[in-house]
Amino acid sequence: MVDRPLRVGTWNVSTWTESRLSPIESLGVSLLAVQETKLSSLQLENVRRSIQPSGCTFHHGLGVPAQRAGGHGISCGVGVVASPGVAVSPLMPQSPAWKRLHSMCRVHAVLVPPRPDLPLGVRLFSVYAPLQRDGARDEFTRLFLEMVAVLDMQIPTLVLGDFNGTVSPCRDYSSGDGPVCGLLSRLLGPGGPFLDLQLLVSPDLYAHTFHVPHGDILHSSRCDLALGNRAVVSLISRCRGTGEHRPLAGLR
Repeated sequence: MVDRPLRVGTWNVSTWTESRLSPIESLGVSLLAVQETKLSSLQLENVRRSIQPSGCTFHHGLGVPAQRAGGHGISCGVGVVASPGVAVSPLMPQSPAWKRLHSMCRVHAVLVPPRPDLPLGVRLFSVYAPLQRDGARDEFTRLFLEMVAVLDMQIPTLVLGDFNGTVSPCRDYSSGDGPVCGLLSRLLGPGGPFLDLQLLVSPDLYAHTFHVPHGDILHSSRCDLALGNRAVVSLISRCRGTGEHRPLAGLR
């Protein structure tokens, strides 16, 4: 963007701790969507205070309940970390489906405010999809599609986060075998509302975003994605994966 280029990223932090702030600063990002923070309401307020000396601001959805039914229910919490001098406005849910996703601690959104070269601003969603074995997966998929169906797609929009799946296991999983995500198939399929920015803008920078050892074998995958609607594509200069649940996108 003309006035001030932004570097936008996404990172599944797999539990927020103060040690996360240093890697964020080293990435040089303007805005970083974070997922699986697992912060309760009380912890969230403590984090907001603790990062103030750094000049960063922490825009987070609802705190995760201390206790939640289901083996994977506590693996939630989404938000956006803004670097010093970067202003964003929180976007409160604007439809019943969006409200439900927000209450599930799975979706939170902010808006980069409009300015002369960007009259509608940029809308940024931080998203954490349930695991395939999580009982909330089907509800999440249904609600997300309902939310997207009523969004104003004239507004440049980024959807950043961990989808715990792919549309192409052979391409995105080192084993060649991974969970196919029905939600991504609808979002990215023919006539779908979003595009995979890494493949569209910077296919030469393709990289897996998650690595985990299993014995002597390192398994890698690309379950963390940067999606954009057609209104935002012309603003993206490049998009790359850095590993460790961290894709980055550059906005002109």
